[in-house]
Amino acid sequence: MSHVATFQSEDCSEASLLCPGTTGAFHVFEPRFRLLFQRLSRDEGGSIGIGNASGGTSARLLKYEALPDGRAAVTNAGEA
Repeated sequence: MSHVATFQSEDCSEASLLCPGTTGAFHVFEPRFRLLFQRLSRDEGGSIGIGNASGGTSARLLKYEALPDGRAAVTNAGEA
């Protein structure tokens, strides 16, 4: 089963958006978003929506790594 969730970026710069066919790395520190990515990491094929005030895109989770300080390092691929 594939999960779909929404992740809103606090950074409102254009650089925080993914474009289809590109990858982006994020450090996730908010507990609710760490839980979201942790759940997606257990489900192959999980997708999220990443957006800010300028727009957004759907993305597929490629890599999830829990960090010792409580954050998570995630890598996503933008989808069409």
